Amino acid sequence: MKPDWRQIEVLLICISIIASALILAQGLRRGGSAMEVSLSTPTLSTLTRMSGELSGKTITVTGFGEASGKADLAVITLGVETEDASAGDAVQENAMRMSNVIEALKNLGVDEDSMETSSFQVYRIYDDQGNPKGYRVINSLKVKTMKLDQVGRIIDVAIEAGANKVESIHFTLSDEKMENLKREAYLKAVRDAKEKAKLITEELGIKITGIYSVSESLYRPYTHYDMKLKAITEATSTPIIKGTITISTSIQIIYNID
Repeated sequence: MKPDWRQIEVLLICISIIASALILAQGLRRGGSAMEVSLSTPTLSTLTRMSGELSGKTITVTGFGEASGKADLAVITLGVETEDASAGDAVQENAMRMSNVIEALKNLGVDEDSMETSSFQVYRIYDDQGNPKGYRVINSLKVKTMKLDQVGRIIDVAIEAGANKVESIHFTLSDEKMENLKREAYLKAVRDAKEKAKLITEELGIKITGIYSVSESLYRPYTHYDMKLKAITEATSTPIIKGTITISTSIQIIYNID
């Protein structure tokens, strides 16, 4: 029986792909660097001719960039929690106290558009024996401000007006500052990738002929602080520490080489 050379060729290609994958996996287990060079093999060239999806050899590099800046936006989540045997009475008392909180914050200079209800909950509560004893209402208010020096004062005023929960405080970036830092981080990542590609190709004596593909990722952390009501009310003036926020990006570029 004559051998089917087409089947043999396909089999050899599959074996080559599996072997390449095993070599790559072995390299990763030994701890590869973020800068990776991959040259296409004769087998890959055969697949290229068959599929028409790739052409020539490639080199892959990853560039990294970071940009840092001081937070310029604070988001404070305050709450009013009330309990009563009657659900209606618990809701009514809660609404009155939250209205006082909102009015006090307006008098402080917080714009109404900077405040919004983040959650409103009403549920039954039970005693130690499992018998219903009333209702609990929790109304949470999210307050945004770019006047970071007033964050402590906002908390103090809200508590004086009737808030009894400070659920969270976090510092982040305004949209404008976020875009500026993103741009800076992306440019640094692109330049880093270009420098790596230049270093590799000059050292190996190869030439970049174009860009095959570019992919990117962005990491946007924010500084987050949780504070207990007890710690706040015991302080003469609420202490707030503002954080620095870093935007991290990575750019992967696949270059065509000759």
